[in-house]
Amino acid sequence: MATQMSQSDLDVTEQLARIRRMSAESDKLNEERLQFSREQFERQRRMAEESDKLHAERIKIMEETRIISFSTVFQGLIAVAALLGAGAAMGKLFFP
Repeated sequence: MATQMSQSDLDVTEQLARIRRMSAESDKLNEERLQFSREQFERQRRMAEESDKLHAERIKIMEETRIISFSTVFQGLIAVAALLGAGAAMGKLFFP
């Protein structure tokens, strides 16, 4: 003779099965969320690295495209003053 489970035992078994399924689904969703967070972090890290590279390249290009530095302008002004002084001295020498 086959043994039959009572209705209350059957309900408890069904509830335990549902709880296990829900727990498995919850674990699966948590793993997916964790994976998504990892991917998002990796994307942000790559974007930050690319931004740093672009910033460094921009600074490098700005330094390369600077036509005249301030020290060069200052040296040029000193050279012009020296030439004017030399011209004045020569003019005084030849045209007293």
